[in-house]
Amino acid sequence: MAFAGLFAIALAAAAPLLSGPAEAAPAAATSAAARVAIKANVAHAGTDADLEGESAMGETATLRGQAGKHTHDLEVTVQSADSDGFTVTLAYERNGKRVLKSKVVEVEGGAVQVKAGKGTLITLEVAPAKRARIVLPDGDDPLAGL
Repeated sequence: MAFAGLFAIALAAAAPLLSGPAEAAPAAATSAAARVAIKANVAHAGTDADLEGESAMGETATLRGQAGKHTHDLEVTVQSADSDGFTVTLAYERNGKRVLKSKVVEVEGGAVQVKAGKGTLITLEVAPAKRARIVLPDGDDPLAGL
């Protein structure tokens, strides 16, 4: 009788293992291939603020910079990419005040210019982020460099 109870417990514990392979989890959106480099130039009142950063597809990157007496905050979310370019949601604040509400723009050929109003022109460049190159040491030692 005790053997039957022990067998039932062992079978219940092994059930997840016997059910077959689990479905693979979807790839994370932050893989190196899904990252983009973002550069922007905000021209306002005779000054230029150069902003740059990196983000994963679908994540919002906040780029901040100073030019003259103004603080420029640019929120960039790369929604999708195809062979022609990128679809981007863009928002802009100057000195903490919203100048450009969220606007969807198409970045074709690597760059786009957006008039943000109040004399502001934003030039936005989006490209796939470059991956760091791994350099292996010379020689036949399989543990070299560790």
